[in-house]
Amino acid sequence: MAIATLLFIGFVWGRSALARRHPLPLLVSVTPRQLLAAGHEIATIEGDPQPSLITIIDGAHRATIEEDARIRAGILPGLLKFRVEAPGRLPATVELRTTTQKWTLTKSCFGTFASLA
Repeated sequence: MAIATLLFIGFVWGRSALARRHPLPLLVSVTPRQLLAAGHEIATIEGDPQPSLITIIDGAHRATIEEDARIRAGILPGLLKFRVEAPGRLPATVELRTTTQKWTLTKSCFGTFASLA
């Protein structure tokens, strides 16, 4: 009788632990993190697992979302915020900046310099 009771308690406890499993956060990145606001540059949002839904939270007039998680910069500079979703994962947010001038970092013996591309 005691063994049956212990088995029953173990079954119920183990089943409840599995039922309360919380979804994992979605890991996302955007490459590159800055685009030239000229209407032709593209960034890609990648995640694990692959994002199924991408929406623009802030800056909707600065970019468009294309297929395969590609973001095409518009002509307005500024910060963009995206909400990225995938099945079975918690939603994530990622930021991308569009600028009117593209800066590049140059290393030399005198240090690191920023210059216009």
